[in-house]
Amino acid sequence: MDIPEPSFWSCVDPLVSDEIKMQLLALRNSESDVKKCRSWIRLMLMKGLLLSFLIDIQKHPGLLGPHYGPDAVLKDPECSEIIIQLLKGLQVFEFEYDFTSPQLMTWDAVILQLAEIWNPDDCPPRRMSKPKRSGIQSTNQVYYERVS
Repeated sequence: MDIPEPSFWSCVDPLVSDEIKMQLLALRNSESDVKKCRSWIRLMLMKGLLLSFLIDIQKHPGLLGPHYGPDAVLKDPECSEIIIQLLKGLQVFEFEYDFTSPQLMTWDAVILQLAEIWNPDDCPPRRMSKPKRSGIQSTNQVYYERVS
């Protein structure tokens, strides 16, 4: 049994601007939904827009339905507010990510185990190759604004 490759792209896709989608396509690392998801998170962190997006997705709870159970943290208003407060702390940092990393291709076994999506007792994890280091930065504008 292989490690699952969960994707939340269909959850965020309706809210992602065409400009961001074009940036993801330009990265040449977003052929699959898993790659789009992982690249999208990195791009949103780099641009300081993950907080704005989380606030926006809270306004569209129907998008979360197929991806999260009824007790999911993102569906709980109190927990969501805690996440929003924590993300506000990230606004002071600048992020730079490698968009060519092989780690964008699959989910790490530890992450899936922590999310309770995969149990290592069911199947031994695959070995991951070490990521290649290089900085690719995007300069295009996006539609979300930073929240402070």
